[in-house]
Amino acid sequence: MPEQKQGLYRYYDERAEEYDEFYSGGGPASIRDPEAYREEVRQIAALLPDYIAGKHIDLACGTGFWIPYYHEKCSQITLIDQSEQMLRQCSLRAERLGISHKTLIIRGDVFAHPLLNNRYDSALIGFLNSHLNDAEENRFLKILREILRPNGRFVIIDSVWTDERGAVRSRDSLQKRHLNDGREYEIYKRYFTKKDFEDMAKEHEMNLTVVQEGRVFITATGTFACS
Repeated sequence: MPEQKQGLYRYYDERAEEYDEFYSGGGPASIRDPEAYREEVRQIAALLPDYIAGKHIDLACGTGFWIPYYHEKCSQITLIDQSEQMLRQCSLRAERLGISHKTLIIRGDVFAHPLLNNRYDSALIGFLNSHLNDAEENRFLKILREILRPNGRFVIIDSVWTDERGAVRSRDSLQKRHLNDGREYEIYKRYFTKKDFEDMAKEHEMNLTVVQEGRVFITATGTFACS
């Protein structure tokens, strides 16, 4: 595994217990307005039940932060992530919600784990694309197309690129990230505009709509054409 990816994986494993601070403007948040984060979380949370249902997969699920907002319409939820500690948070979240019986937790790399083709009615991809280069993204979207059932819907939540963010971040670069105890990691991160999603849709034959775009997050949902 390339050293850069190893560093990314170590960072998220070590950050698992404090990761959710990000959703209220803590941790590595680059926009110093906690209410912007909380408001956009509310916006996205209200949207998710319209697009997620049936047999669902949360890819690179992290702590499973979004599970409380979408689980009710799901008959089965598969949560996959490479981080043991992130998945521990997922398991605790599922237990608190009383949905462990319909939750399947898989520790694995979404690029390497043998997921079944035509298996899932919906998929959630949160903050994964922003850690992928173009070649990796192409590979990932091919996997996503294969595992979704015909007309299966996906939701992509990621970090939006704006002039405001550009004042404190580079759009596509290695970034230094710190844990609360001061440990430092270097990770690859990029940000997205609506046009980036439109270009992605054209290249990968998607029917894609941006349903939320704010100061912090951008959310798109769609299906693959000819699926």
